[in-house]
This record gives sequence, C-alpha cells and structure tokens, in this order.
Amino acid sequence: MGVSGPGWAKVTLQNKFVGVTEAPALHNIEARLKLKQKFYGEELTTQSILRINQDAPAEIKQALLPYGYFKAEVSSKLTHKQDKWLATYYINLGQPLRVSKLTVTITGAAKDDPKFKELLANFPIKQGDIFNTTKYAKAKQQLFKLATDRGYLKAKMKSSIAQIDLKNYNAEVEIKFASGPRYYFGDISYSKSPFSEKFLNKFLSITPGSYFSSAALHTTQDNFNSSGLFTNVSLSTAPDKAQNLQVPLQVNVTPHKSKQYNFGLGYGTDTGARGNVGFDLYNLTSNGQRMNGNLRIASNEEAALESHYIIPGSNPVTDRYDLSAGVQAESYDFGRNAVVKVGPGYTTVVHGWQQTVRVNLQSEWWKFTRDADKFTWRDIDNDGYNYATLLVPSISWLRRATNNPVSPTKGYRINVSVLGAAQHVISNVTFGQMLVDAKILQPLWSGSIFVARGSFGYTAINKDDETKLPMSFWFTAGGAQSVRGYQYQGIGPGTKLAVGSAELRQKVYRKFYLAAFYDSGIASDNWKQPYSQSTGVGLVWLSPVGAMELTYAKPLHSDRTGMVQFNMGVEL
Repeated sequence: MGVSGPGWAKVTLQNKFVGVTEAPALHNIEARLKLKQKFYGEELTTQSILRINQDAPAEIKQALLPYGYFKAEVSSKLTHKQDKWLATYYINLGQPLRVSKLTVTITGAAKDDPKFKELLANFPIKQGDIFNTTKYAKAKQQLFKLATDRGYLKAKMKSSIAQIDLKNYNAEVEIKFASGPRYYFGDISYSKSPFSEKFLNKFLSITPGSYFSSAALHTTQDNFNSSGLFTNVSLSTAPDKAQNLQVPLQVNVTPHKSKQYNFGLGYGTDTGARGNVGFDLYNLTSNGQRMNGNLRIASNEEAALESHYIIPGSNPVTDRYDLSAGVQAESYDFGRNAVVKVGPGYTTVVHGWQQTVRVNLQSEWWKFTRDADKFTWRDIDNDGYNYATLLVPSISWLRRATNNPVSPTKGYRINVSVLGAAQHVISNVTFGQMLVDAKILQPLWSGSIFVARGSFGYTAINKDDETKLPMSFWFTAGGAQSVRGYQYQGIGPGTKLAVGSAELRQKVYRKFYLAAFYDSGIASDNWKQPYSQSTGVGLVWLSPVGAMELTYAKPLHSDRTGMVQFNMGVEL
C-alpha cells in the first residue's frame, strides 16, 4: 500500500508477509492493517509508519484467529531508502486449533428428510478440521438455505455454540437446529389479465398440495419472464396466512400493451445505411397468441418484409407454432433475386437445443450476372430471369450460452440447419443442404478475449441441376462478419462453404478492446480452390446495445487493397 506525508515529502509504505499462503487469511491481515492506517490518517508521516509497524504484530495475530491460528508469532523488520519504506512481517502460524467434537442435532419434520441427511453427511465442518469461523458461519447458513428450499418456513436455530478451550487447545461445536413443520403450496390466484387461468397455469413449476419450494418459485418466475408476454411478473406468498400448512400464492402479471411499434436506423459497411419499422400485436387471444411484422430496407438494395403469427404450444416457455409469410429482394454483384415464401413452423427444446421444424412454400426469381442492370420488380418477366417454386422442409438446432445476452465476454453459439427439396413434390429441383455455424468467446489472461468463429456448408445436388438451384440457396462469403477485407458476399457463389476466423482482443479502456485477427474462407463448387485470406486490426466497443467493431483488413496473397469495415449487433 502507498501513503504520503505532508506537502513536500511523499512517503510510501509496502508490506510483505512471509509465512502465510492461505488467501483468505492473507486478505484478512491486509484488511486489518488498512484499517489501522486509516486510524492514523490517510496521509502518513514517517512517525505514523513507525506506530503502525509497532501495532502490526498484534493486528496480524487477531486477523489469524478466525482461521484457527491462536498461537501465531509475528516479528517484523522495517527498512527504508529515503522515503520508500518496506515492512516485512515474519509469521509463524504455530499449531492450528482443531475441532475435537462436533454435534449437529436436527429436530422437527426435517429430521428424516433425505436432503438434510445428505447435508449432514457432507457438512462443511468435520471433527478433526482446523476450526474456521467462516466455515462455521457457512454451515449454519446452509441449514437455513436448505430449510427454505424445502419448505420449512418456521425453521430456527435453537443454539449454536463454538466452545474454544485454549488450555487443551481444541474447539467443541454444538448446533441445534429446529426445522418446524414442512409447508405446502396452497391455492394459486392471479391478478386480472387478458389470459385465461388455464393458460397461465402452464407456466407454473408448482401445483397446489406439493411441498413448498423456493427453487420451484424461482423456476416459475423465470418461466413467466422468458415467455416474452409480460412486462412484469411478481410472485408473493403469505406463510402467515397458511391454513393446514398450505401457503397461498398470488401471481401478479402485467401483460404487454396490445399494440407496440418499433423503429430503427443503423449503418454497416456490409449493407450501408439501413432502417426498419415493425409492429407487435399482443394478447390477441386468451392463450397468448400474438403477431408481429417487420420491414427492413438497406441502401445496398436489400429489402425484406415479413410477418409471423405465433401460437404458444403446450409448454409456452419452450414451445410455439409459427405461421410466417415474407417477401425479400437482394442485389449483389453476382446477381439479383426476389423471394416470396410462406409456411408453418414449430419450435421446441430438445436436450438443451432449441429445435425448429419448418415447411416453406417458396417462389423465387433470380439471375446470376456480373453486369446485370439494376433489379426492379418489372424485370421478373424479362428473359434471363429464372423462376422456381419449391416446397422446402427444414430443421435447425440452436444452442447458446453467454455471461451477458447483449455484450458478452464469454460464451458460445452453435447453429446447425438441414433443408432440401424434391423434384415433382411441388419443386423444380432436388437438392439437400447443411450449414453449421459456430462462434466462441473465451477469456484468456486479464482483459483479453479469444474469439473464434467458423461456418461450414455443403449442398448435395446433381451437377446438371445446379442451374435450377435458386440464388438464395447458394453460399457466399466476405464482409464484416465473414472474411474481412473482402466485399460483402464478394466471395462465391458456390455450393460449398468454409469460413474460419481467429481474433484476439485486449482491453485498453473500460469496455474498449484492441483486436487483431486472421480470416480465411471459400464459397465455391470446388474444395481445392485457393482460400481467400486476410489479416487486420480493429477497435471493439462492447456497448449497451451490442458489440461495435471497426476494422481494417488486408487480403493476403492478393493485389487487393485493404478495407475499413464496420459492424454492430449482438455477438451471440
């Protein structure tokens, strides 16, 4: 620690401790000496440092008592060079005081509870252990926590005694815990809302008559919150109003407003300026059906209009049916297209993966060319534009984990999708396609994050039928979220895709990071084609609305010039 003296003389003091390696005990010593420093004042003189050094051995001994060291011996050595002081404390911990006798008695309904028996078998304190007041307090806390979790709402500590005998140098611990009766969940009532009680009951992880459980209450709270149907949910219990040990539960829900509108503006080097306008219609029925729509337009001539009608499934937390319809138009250097599709989908959770099954009826107009005129809706009947109608069943699996849903520093995302179509089953062509996309963020040393991402795609199709495959099913790469240093969708198109990226970020200030990266990828019909590669540097800001990354990347083994690119959005 550093201290300063008056005005002209700046005095510094550093403490060094020899003989203590246990982090909790060392932290406690440092904390007591810091308090002693404050006692003498924030700005210390040489005389104050001498007083601290004189008092320190007694303070260190007191700091070691909670960890079972009652016979510690402390000596010190104080040296200085001009105004820089070093206090070295040599600590002989001595023989630790141990628990010679441990008695834990549980009375009440929890006496025969298997979970309490399990806790006693793995109690934080055991006979023969070094007596530690932190573990002693933790042991008592675990008794109360388990009692609350298991519905023993009137539990109390009848007595807890730690008898320390310095003559015989041991400690006897006796804990008497009275659980009282075990409570049950009683009647469940809801605040007024547009939803039926039958529907709201689907979010419950409890049933009237089941044992009271704080864990079940937390799960129920999470179920309501994650549904997206409510702006606020609160659960309140009234143990004092329990009759026959049954605790009533009141669920207060505040649904979304029936109509909501949203607007957004943004910019990215991939799409240029972009904007969106959308709406959400909530509470359409008593079982939570809702509808949304969104229009997105970007200056690179991308446009999309889509709408979804959502029906909650048997478990509204994880299951939903979705009837969607959409129109999309895209314009790139290699071609133009317009897509109209409609179809049902079903989303659920299978072994921790979010699984979505869809069947889309899709019509598409497209043309591949490097020299095509600007695409307009009038072009769809002109020569040179292909047309196809397909019935496309698909299935996808998504899994993610993150320490922050908006601006994570650790986590991963894995997305796997499989789709296809069969000729003569309302389709012009037969093909199958798989795409695997993954990204991981892993902290390394202090303030650093390693970011890796990769995509692999493969299309199984007869070579003679490739001309029948609509543009929206061809793979491309390049751009701020793919191979940087290349134009958005500037690599490809192809029936095969492989993209990989490795990036190292180092924090420089608060949530700002400097980044260095290497990207590589292809989108081609031939795996043997040379990969497009790039390397570069960037600045990343983990903002409240998502990560914003400004990068400069230079293609390798190419005469292409480097590119400055910008991207923002949720990383995982």
